[in-house]
Amino acid sequence: MQRPRLGEHVPKARPSAKSGDPPEQALWAFSFRYFRELKFFGVGGKDAGWFTAMLEKLSELSRKTIASTNSNRAEKMAWRLHEIDWAAKGIPIQRDALNWIDRPYLENEKEFPLQQFQITKALGRVIGFFDERRIFNVVLLDPMHNLQPSDYSDYKVRATIVSETVSAGVIRFIENRLETCKEAGCVCRTEYAKFQEIASNNDGGTTLLVHMSRELFVRVTSCVTGNVADSVASIIEASIDRLEK
Repeated sequence: MQRPRLGEHVPKARPSAKSGDPPEQALWAFSFRYFRELKFFGVGGKDAGWFTAMLEKLSELSRKTIASTNSNRAEKMAWRLHEIDWAAKGIPIQRDALNWIDRPYLENEKEFPLQQFQITKALGRVIGFFDERRIFNVVLLDPMHNLQPSDYSDYKVRATIVSETVSAGVIRFIENRLETCKEAGCVCRTEYAKFQEIASNNDGGTTLLVHMSRELFVRVTSCVTGNVADSVASIIEASIDRLEK
């Protein structure tokens, strides 16, 4: 196995029966640190009922021990709990495509196999893996049962919608409009490039979309591009500091 990259989480050895709760008593617990949406694995457009059903299932599993759901055949069948068969007919993705998972997990399929359990037969599956602390890390939500196609869906994958934040939606809308801009001398792309340059100074905090006049927009962008201010955020902060005095 390759050495992990700098800053990458390295799983420790699995805890023994003497450290913490014995394995047979460990309850299901969940982490979403590796959760992503992908093509065929999106939850955009799902209503509150779908999310409520999923949360109720997570709540129900959280009251069960891992050992009981793995050793009791009836329980295992009821939850449709099993490892992912990467050679399954019609499967639209392979394990190595899940490259946001830390490599010590991703490259160790023997110790950290991906598994799935069902929300309901109609509402789809939850896909993830148990880490060394016996935490189930949710990686994908599969409302259309696309990861393990079956005769239920004629072994075909079905389209899903990848959800997006409001700001991502606005950016997508702008970019789609730019593609249709055919006017000679159009400055839309130039102005959008300025917007992107300013936005790139964001340090990971909350994004605020503010409507402003053309004149004010020119003044703000000139302050940033002319190094009068580091970012739009710093302009706002300086203005608030003055108002609060």
